[in-house]
Amino acid sequence: MIPKRAKSAVSTAIVALLMSSTTPATAAEVTKTALFNASPDQVWALIGEFSAIGDWHPAVQKVDMSGDAQSGMFRTLHLPDGATLKEKLLARSNAEMHYSYSIVSTGVLPVSNYVSTIRVWRARQPGQTVVQWSSTFGAVAVTEPEAQAVMSGIYAAGFDGIREKLK
Repeated sequence: MIPKRAKSAVSTAIVALLMSSTTPATAAEVTKTALFNASPDQVWALIGEFSAIGDWHPAVQKVDMSGDAQSGMFRTLHLPDGATLKEKLLARSNAEMHYSYSIVSTGVLPVSNYVSTIRVWRARQPGQTVVQWSSTFGAVAVTEPEAQAVMSGIYAAGFDGIREKLK
């Protein structure tokens, strides 16, 4: 028979081990900004809806929406290679032109604990807008710089897609 104190210590050790394997010790960060020749209202009208990413990001072929205000809003992104990502809306503000989301199911991405925010604001020059896409996450199965490079590439492709749609 295992003493109660030993069971507690073993349970605590198992929980700590599980937590350490799913939670990165440090979080990687990526922040990318881009300037667009359009008003903030025009840019937000294109990218501001959580479901709209399929309209402007070239790597997203289709978006399926699920959930509701009570349980949370989710989007499933279908990629050209057949992979999917499931993301959850965390916060959104039309007035402040931003939304934040997390990845619930990463699919092929080498990240965990991913949280991201897309923000839109007026640039100093009239008729121009800045979009910032930032995230924090842990690297999975690759180095932190490799995971950062993957996410940077996704953001750059998204900015290219926004530029193309604003033409």
